[in-house]
Amino acid sequence: MPSRRSPVPYEKKVGLTIVLGRLGSGKTTLLRKWADRHGYSYLNIGSLVSQRTLEHTPAERLNAVQHEFRDAVESAEGDVVLCDNIELLFASELSLDPLRLLKRAARRKAVVAAWNGSYDGSTLSYAVPGHDEYRAYSYTDVQDVVLLPIDEANAL
Repeated sequence: MPSRRSPVPYEKKVGLTIVLGRLGSGKTTLLRKWADRHGYSYLNIGSLVSQRTLEHTPAERLNAVQHEFRDAVESAEGDVVLCDNIELLFASELSLDPLRLLKRAARRKAVVAAWNGSYDGSTLSYAVPGHDEYRAYSYTDVQDVVLLPIDEANAL
């Protein structure tokens, strides 16, 4: 089972923590609270990355989104970066692997991402089956990721 250690105050210098919850469960409120309380960098990925990639052609957009996401995380202040509104990374037209992208970003900093989905002990899902952004990852894909359900995260 993936680790469930507390990210606040963050124990690791690098690595990925996913705060799991459905739409409207309080992930944004929690991440903003952590940013205020602990001085962590808070990034609205959807807004930030889409603004930076507006002028790119559809053919250039895949590489531009990857580059701008990586740049946003690397240039954020501090060792812990809170990534919210990551839906853009799941856009079907981009054909990205969002989990892999988040893991890469977490090689240099501790990344905490708000994840619209759940983990059932064997599968990490994003969105719901049938949704354009739906993704499912196996236990093996998340072995090195801290998975933190929103109710547990709120208790910290």
